[in-house]
Amino acid sequence: AVLAADRHLQAVSQLLKIDGAAIQAGMCSRQITAGNETMTKPESPEKSSQCRDALAKALYSKLFDYIVKCVNTALRLKNN
Repeated sequence: AVLAADRHLQAVSQLLKIDGAAIQAGMCSRQITAGNETMTKPESPEKSSQCRDALAKALYSKLFDYIVKCVNTALRLKNN
């Protein structure tokens, strides 16, 4: 379970500039659409943890790529 006052959730939402409730809803539930009906189903704690881990992995990957790009640009500028 995720508490509304979870300091980690608040920190992530501030850094990503995304509403904390939206992050929580995205990780802890899924929407199923059948025809014209949409139903929200809660995820199991295991699925929510997998979602959290996948998000962390994607963020670290993008951050690493960005840092490598900045370093390469700085080295290119220094060599010119």
